[in-house]
Amino acid sequence: MFNFFTIVVFSFPVTILISHLKLSDLIKYQFERHHEKWLRDGSPMALFFKPRGSSSYAFHAVCNRLARGERPDWIFGDPYAEILFGKVNFWDEFSKYHTILFAISIFLFLW
Repeated sequence: MFNFFTIVVFSFPVTILISHLKLSDLIKYQFERHHEKWLRDGSPMALFFKPRGSSSYAFHAVCNRLARGERPDWIFGDPYAEILFGKVNFWDEFSKYHTILFAISIFLFLW
C-alpha cells in the first residue's frame, strides 16, 4: 500500500514535467502568434520546443519574470494567451508547494 511519502516522491517529477510542458505551450504560442515579441524577449526556447535561433538564457530570463508574477504585455487582449498564462501560473505555484512538501518528506524520511 502506498503511503504519503511514496505519493509525494513519485508525483514530484510528474508535477515538474507538467509545469514545464505548460510553459512550453506558452512559449510556442508566443513564437507562432506573437513572433516579434518572441524575438524581443530574446528568442526563448522551452523544454520540447527549440526552434532555430532560440536561447536557453532567454528561457531562464522568461522563467524569472514569470516567477516574480510579471504578466508579459503581449498576453493582454489575447484570450487564448491569457488561458495559457493562467495554466502556467497555476502549475508554477503548485510545483513550488510540491517542492516544499517534497523537501520536508525527504527530510523526515532521512531523519
